[in-house]
Amino acid sequence: MNDHVREFRLRGTLGTSAFFGVRLGEVSTEVHWRPRWIEMSLYRRHDVVMGADGQPVQPLQSAGARQWILQTTGRTLVYHQQGSDCATGVPTLADRLPEDAEPCDRCRPPGPAALGEDDMVAMEVDRFMLHVCETPQELLAAMADPKVADGRLSGPAQGLLAQAAQDDPELASATDTVQWLTG
Repeated sequence: MNDHVREFRLRGTLGTSAFFGVRLGEVSTEVHWRPRWIEMSLYRRHDVVMGADGQPVQPLQSAGARQWILQTTGRTLVYHQQGSDCATGVPTLADRLPEDAEPCDRCRPPGPAALGEDDMVAMEVDRFMLHVCETPQELLAAMADPKVADGRLSGPAQGLLAQAAQDDPELASATDTVQWLTG
């Protein structure tokens, strides 16, 4: 296993979480022609050896307990007409929109060039989620595609899992199980 343990600070739904660990992989569905995409990163959290002063001993060393931490981020560049039926987004002054912001195809607000700096729109916000998993099975459940009832993994989740399994023997063995199909 990759033992380059270091400190990470990850944004979640309710703030930032900090831990020591290793990054096992990351994937993104970002393409230049889509204004929304998903980013996923997987980490293995490690307890580290702490010194008498309460600070981690350098170089960082694993000291037992481990967990997997899955960070999923929904990214967006889309803004809406203020008060539209889309009913999403945060009121934002046009001059504060990102340079690459795109108008919603459904409610069709004016394009960025047609907006005055004091015009208000409703800008979608990025969504951050952290899942802390004790077992590979919990991780697989957290990675399951929410649009599919049988727990299948999306293409990006499969790619992330394949990356992570290269450096994590416990994950590799958990995903290499045989299930007998019976009638």
